Amino acid sequence: MKRFLGLIIIIGLISATFLITKRHQVESSNRDVELVIDYSSLAEKEQIDLLIKLKDLGVKSVALEQESLRSLEAKNRITYYSGRELNFLSRFLFQDKDFDIDRLYIMGDNEVLSRLKDLLVTRLGEGRVERSGDFLLISDWKDKYLDIPLYFDSEVLAKLKGLGFNLIPRIAADNSVEEFREIINRLPHFDKVIFSGDNVVAYPKELAKTAKILKTNGITLGIIEPFIAYQQGANQLARNINLNAVRVHSLQQGELAKLGIEKTIDRYFKAVYERNVRVLYLKPFDERADTIKVIKGLAEKLRKSGYHLEVAQPFKAINNNKRLKLIVGLSLIAIISLLLTFYSSKLAYLCFGLGALALVGLYIFNQQLTLELIALKTAIIFPLITFIYLLNRIKGEGTLINCYKLFIKGTMMTISGGILIQGLLADREYLLQVAQFRGIKLAFLLPLILSTIYYLYFKYGSLEDLKLDISKLLTRKISIQDIIVVAVLIIGGIIYLSRTGNNPIIPVTSFEIQVRKLLEDILVIRPRFKSFLLGHPLLILGIYLSFKEKRYLLLLLLGLVGQITILNTFSHLHTPFIVSLFRVLIGVGLGGIIGGGLVCVVKLVSRYRDKSLF
Repeated sequence: MKRFLGLIIIIGLISATFLITKRHQVESSNRDVELVIDYSSLAEKEQIDLLIKLKDLGVKSVALEQESLRSLEAKNRITYYSGRELNFLSRFLFQDKDFDIDRLYIMGDNEVLSRLKDLLVTRLGEGRVERSGDFLLISDWKDKYLDIPLYFDSEVLAKLKGLGFNLIPRIAADNSVEEFREIINRLPHFDKVIFSGDNVVAYPKELAKTAKILKTNGITLGIIEPFIAYQQGANQLARNINLNAVRVHSLQQGELAKLGIEKTIDRYFKAVYERNVRVLYLKPFDERADTIKVIKGLAEKLRKSGYHLEVAQPFKAINNNKRLKLIVGLSLIAIISLLLTFYSSKLAYLCFGLGALALVGLYIFNQQLTLELIALKTAIIFPLITFIYLLNRIKGEGTLINCYKLFIKGTMMTISGGILIQGLLADREYLLQVAQFRGIKLAFLLPLILSTIYYLYFKYGSLEDLKLDISKLLTRKISIQDIIVVAVLIIGGIIYLSRTGNNPIIPVTSFEIQVRKLLEDILVIRPRFKSFLLGHPLLILGIYLSFKEKRYLLLLLLGLVGQITILNTFSHLHTPFIVSLFRVLIGVGLGGIIGGGLVCVVKLVSRYRDKSLF
């Protein structure tokens, strides 16, 4: 039975490695990164004349937003006043005119006003917009009407075409499907669109129509990274167009001054290198020279790292071998069954048989949900497996070398769990972050709870002994030390859980940001703090001390945080596998050094006090 289960586990790991290799080939074959400059920001900073220079530096595309009444006024194409403002001005001009305070009065070139009338009638209704002499009038107007997206400036379009730029239209979310279709038909050829606003066009009721327009015209969807600007419907739309999409990274205009030139370059580069972003949406600095420095520096850094400054293309489909993924899922059931063989062979047979049947049934019913559930179970089970392995292997001579051997073996087991997760979810949906690993907080919390339960079983062996110890604990007098320990555990638990996930409750401190930057400068790929500063050192110390006395096994529970973090790192599925692997290995290396240092400190303190800590 054990040999059979072991063979399935080995085949599962090989299958997962094969699937990861296929994904890596897709990632490494797509090295085109598209630099896009925001036209409106350039115009606002009066840097439009830099376009030719930016093109020479590697900027391939220009993002253009639809004109609004406000933007047209900023360009001196029109002038508008409310009736209240005109009544106020007429007093100083000694004119006996009375303007309607509920109207907006627009003045400008006759051709512009005629076009605006047609567009505004479509948006606001026939009775709300009329032409009167030199004015275009809007009745019952509100200030928000000034920002209604209307049309793309034909003069700007002609200029960009003449300069040889690719156009990326920023189409506002409040366009209707019909307006979206008309925009597509009127614009010159383009291959990519990035929506502006809180959602994509026609979300949620007519999203299928938006998808059809994109598919019919062969247009790629630009998905802005969700932590920058989450757009409702973007992920669903990407699925509807067969993942013809690329990830986009951008910065808010106000962030540029805070970050400065070097940090801005690093942030854009990390988006490409660590998160598979292929479109970098750029905005100018206040100073023209700084705008050029950033784009020049970024272009050079990307080229040196093997990327090409071309028009970004969607990732090719990953060979989604359903049978191999089923084998990977089956290997997890085999691992659980193998653990049960140490207690009952019959239970192990039953677990494997029922588990395999349930897996196949769920896989046929809903493949993606099944794979996600197995991936979550893998993230929960493997830290427990590592913990069980360590508890049962801490025997014999407790040298530092033996301690390191045990730590490395346990860590390799955890890494194999990460390989299974990556193999199970090796798909473009996760690469594009259209789908994500779900249950991060469960994956952080449940391994600790299950490991604690196993530790109590390991220590007491029977429920009666456990009850007796708990009774003694509850009846003894509470000391200040007890209160401090409980408070530390509660606060630590809150911090531990609140700092997990994509949107941590407790924000990153400025000191931590500085330390992160230092580590990135030195190591390029920064390891997780929870792994190399907390988990791995405590696990090594716990193993070393437990060789001397078993009461220090509790330290292994705290050290388990490092193993959980390893699996969490591999659960960032939009990050290239190689980057995640290096992040884990660097964390293990640094944590090993710090853990060894802790062991040496404990030994020195013991000698200094002439008293063993054991």
